[in-house]
Amino acid sequence: MNGRHQILNDEEFWLRLEYEASAWLELSDDPALRRFWVDGFVPELATNTKRGIDAEGAVWIGEGGRNQYQYRFVAALPQNLLHKMARRFHIESLSLHLGQQFLEIVVASGNRIAEPGAAPRGSPAEPLRSSGIGVGSLR
Repeated sequence: MNGRHQILNDEEFWLRLEYEASAWLELSDDPALRRFWVDGFVPELATNTKRGIDAEGAVWIGEGGRNQYQYRFVAALPQNLLHKMARRFHIESLSLHLGQQFLEIVVASGNRIAEPGAAPRGSPAEPLRSSGIGVGSLR
C-alpha cells in the first residue's frame, strides 16, 4: 500500500471523522439533517488527487434512534493530513445524498477558525432532497 494511503488503516482517524460528521449533521442549519448521524466508516480504497487523496468505502448512516443504512462515501483528504502522526482536521463541507445513499465529505487540516456569529459547523454543502430511505433497514 502506498504510504499516502496508510490513513485507510488509521482507526483513530476514522473514528474521529465519524464523530465530527455526526456533530456536523446534529448542528446543521437544516433541521431535516439533524435526525441523521454517522455510525462508522469502512474505507476500502484511495485515489491520488492533486489535493491529497479521495478515500472511498462504506459508511453507516443512522436515522432517528434505531434505523441504520449502508451508504457509500468519498472523503477528500488533504496531502498534509496524510503523513502526520497528530492529525488535526475539520470538515470543510459535507453533503448527504439521500436518494443515492451517498455521503461526500471534504476534510481540511488544522482547526476551524470560526467567524463571529458563525454556526459551529456551518451549513451543509447541499440541501436535503427526498430520501428514498426505507429499504434495507438494519437493527
